[in-house]
Amino acid sequence: MHRFFLREATRDLHHELDTAISQLDLGEADDYAAFLRIHAAALLPLEAALEAGGIASRFAAWPRHRRSEALKADLRACGIKHEYSETPGPIESTEAQMGVLYVLEGSRLGGRLLARQAAGQEGRNAFLLHGAGLPLWQDFLSQLERLPDDNATRDGLADGACMAFTLYGRAAGRILGAMQRPAVEAVGSVENANRIAAPNQS
Repeated sequence: MHRFFLREATRDLHHELDTAISQLDLGEADDYAAFLRIHAAALLPLEAALEAGGIASRFAAWPRHRRSEALKADLRACGIKHEYSETPGPIESTEAQMGVLYVLEGSRLGGRLLARQAAGQEGRNAFLLHGAGLPLWQDFLSQLERLPDDNATRDGLADGACMAFTLYGRAAGRILGAMQRPAVEAVGSVENANRIAAPNQS
């Protein structure tokens, strides 16, 4: 199954990125702001690139998966400008789109736990609570597992996941580094696919 391929292919960087993000105390205003900024630097351009590549025509459930507006609302509530320095071009292949969505939807699963840490952030936690109670992970898996089970498909999935984690890794390195916190080593090449990481979904 493709989700298990992606889980194994992305195991190492998942650990590194999770270790970096786990330094943040989401109950503290500055740390919560850093958490939102990391997601803004990665998720906003990735969702824009997916839409530019036609994700809505391939994934009918896309509108209810999209989290950009919820994230922007939280950024405004925290007084944060959502600027990002890296903007990928349109993500057009179905395989790469599903690889990116594996990362984004995995972060949603992790967000359920993080929402408990951010219990004091009411009024600016729409991003973490987005889609609560909806079968969004199941929606995604249904789409993912329809793809052919061959090497070309797996390569495309890995490329998409690597693109997503490259942006997240660089964002975490930049933002946590400015806070003088140890951060995940940024991944610089989509060719280094064996070091991609993703949440440990099952």
